[in-house]
Amino acid sequence: MSGIRQHFLSRFLQKGFASKTQNGSIFTWFCQKGSEPKEISINDIGVSKYFYGKEEDGLDNKITLVENDYSVLVDNLRAISNNCEVREEKLFEFLAHLNFKSRYFRESIIGELGGRS
Repeated sequence: MSGIRQHFLSRFLQKGFASKTQNGSIFTWFCQKGSEPKEISINDIGVSKYFYGKEEDGLDNKITLVENDYSVLVDNLRAISNNCEVREEKLFEFLAHLNFKSRYFRESIIGELGGRS
């Protein structure tokens, strides 16, 4: 279910940068300009209030459903040896998905549609 805190940087991607796992939580190093690096939970990184909108059963829920498959794909890719050729058609779909879910892309489409009569 969609909530107030919506991840624009998916947790399944962030876990590839894990520094530790503690009590089922995944942590990574967070660096912000002007601050000391700190190790925090990926639940608190790449998240924004209503990034995909406020509507229940809206875009955030649809993205979550699609990304369940992509998280399996990414886990499988991480397990492949470096010398292996990847022939995964779903990979191209996933790369397009990353572009479509960006705020810039969505706002440019809304701007194009909003400018027409």
